[in-house]
Amino acid sequence: MLGTLKKRERKDGWLLRVFRFEIIIFFPFMTLIRWTSRLDQPSICDAVAQAIEGCGLPYDYSRCTKEQFFAVIPRDPGLNRKANVNVLAAWSDPSHRQIEIEISSDEFVLGDSKSCWNVGQMLSRTIPHLD
Repeated sequence: MLGTLKKRERKDGWLLRVFRFEIIIFFPFMTLIRWTSRLDQPSICDAVAQAIEGCGLPYDYSRCTKEQFFAVIPRDPGLNRKANVNVLAAWSDPSHRQIEIEISSDEFVLGDSKSCWNVGQMLSRTIPHLD
């Protein structure tokens, strides 16, 4: 097994750690995947937008400031994305260019579609986990 699965009950849901992902499942219907990374580029907007586009993921809406980037990747049942997926990236330590990435969706507890998990896996290849 490449990683460990640790489960801890929270007041509002479950916290799972799978490999280097932190997955929070909020009751009843929200999934959130979170990890920390480091950027080579000075602009969080350019780096995350390029990563999303590089994965071939279209996004309907985005909002960007100097501190954070937010985008909505639309559902696409043909690509096994049965829920909209939100991508939020924000500086966790700007002096070291560290960011925190959060991927969330309103699908039921990583159910059949796993939209959140699939988008998280794709983006973690272009914006890797901080070791």
